[in-house]
Amino acid sequence: MKRLLFIAIPILEILLFVKIGSLIGVLGTLASILITATLGLFLIKNSGVANIFRPRDIINQKDIPLNNFFRAICHIIAGILLIIPGYITDLIGLLLLIPLVRKIIKFLPLINIFFGEFSSKEYQKRRDEKNTIEGVYNEINLNDKD
Repeated sequence: MKRLLFIAIPILEILLFVKIGSLIGVLGTLASILITATLGLFLIKNSGVANIFRPRDIINQKDIPLNNFFRAICHIIAGILLIIPGYITDLIGLLLLIPLVRKIIKFLPLINIFFGEFSSKEYQKRRDEKNTIEGVYNEINLNDKD
């Protein structure tokens, strides 16, 4: 499935470039690429790793430091996605800037733990492995007389 995404996303990006480029023109397409790349660079510069844990901000705010860390990581990832040319990556990058989307993403691992793990094939495999008893055996033939 992951391999399919590595193939499908660039193909979709190219198709979108052609489709949107035919609507807004070459200059409009280039302008959109440059604008989103500039926004991405701005985000990475202002939400850099050095700004993730700012002790003064943590003391002044009553916000949990992990929330600051998660927000900074989302801004850095959004910046990287905005730098990469493409409308799909730009959309994902812009979505990461919305606080509601970040809250949803924060709870996805919990949803996966409670709902995804128990129905996954890996869980079924682990469950079956727990019921397997390994041992050594010798075959006894009752018809042989020693």
